[in-house]
Amino acid sequence: VMDVPETCVGVITERLGTRKGEMTNLQKMGTDRVRLEFDVTSRGLIGYRSEFLNDTRGMGLMSSYFAGYVAVGLTLAYLGYGVDALIAAWLTQAAVNLIGVYAIQRHPLKPLLHYDGARQAFRRGVTVFFNNVVNWWLTNIDRVVLGRMLNPTAAGHYTIAYNLATLPSTMLMSSLQPAFTAAGAQMAQQRERLAEAYTQMIGTVAVLVLPFFVALALCAPDLIAVMYGAKWADSGPILAVLFLGMPLLIVWGVTTPVLTNTGRQHHESLLQLPVLAFAIGAFYLFTTSPVAAAWIALVVLGLRTFAVAASAVQA
Repeated sequence: VMDVPETCVGVITERLGTRKGEMTNLQKMGTDRVRLEFDVTSRGLIGYRSEFLNDTRGMGLMSSYFAGYVAVGLTLAYLGYGVDALIAAWLTQAAVNLIGVYAIQRHPLKPLLHYDGARQAFRRGVTVFFNNVVNWWLTNIDRVVLGRMLNPTAAGHYTIAYNLATLPSTMLMSSLQPAFTAAGAQMAQQRERLAEAYTQMIGTVAVLVLPFFVALALCAPDLIAVMYGAKWADSGPILAVLFLGMPLLIVWGVTTPVLTNTGRQHHESLLQLPVLAFAIGAFYLFTTSPVAAAWIALVVLGLRTFAVAASAVQA
């Protein structure tokens, strides 16, 4: 796990790629910080810490899960402590991270109740919080409503299809987002160039990514049959519809860095609030089957992508 400035995302990804590291998550922590998660062997990290500090100019933080989840979690789980082992692992890892942060960058331990720029930092934090809340609901409302209105079997079929549909798009976004975030940070003061680069990115998705997911949608029933068997055949039509929405999800994923780099991150939640209201009503009124929920999810994803993209293309 790494907490780094946005401008360092590209070089960090490249460095760990040469060490056979694979990015599993990218999360914005504010207007200029990004949290990266990588799967990489301990051998691949040998000698990397000094490179990491140089690449981030001492402003990056790096930790691993070994101390908490391997040393403590697995040991307690083996001894039969069950869920308590997971809790102990999480607490241990959190403590190790805190100690590591303090060791890398010493700071006063006395609580700082006020500082220069506190109001601006608070506003930025509120914006990120509301963005995360709105995005969570828009991402999960289909399964929330489906679980309440239909039976567990229908929810299971939908969840299988959803997890399979989002897998390739998540992997693709994990490659595109870091590169576009780093490039966008360099062009933050050149909005016309950034808007042009963003438009070109949308064109690339339309030409290369869209046909790929259309092909996946056409063979979705066969894909379900091969991977899960005939008992899960009802997930095939759901998967086909969800595959059609994945290019929209990728466009949405590369849109958020544009808004952040141009100081318009508040647009992300404000522009999506009407979409959330529409989604709540549509799911509750028209979710008669998992396939119907998938079509509603496709429409909602199209609306939220269009809402943020319309703001991003403006210089």
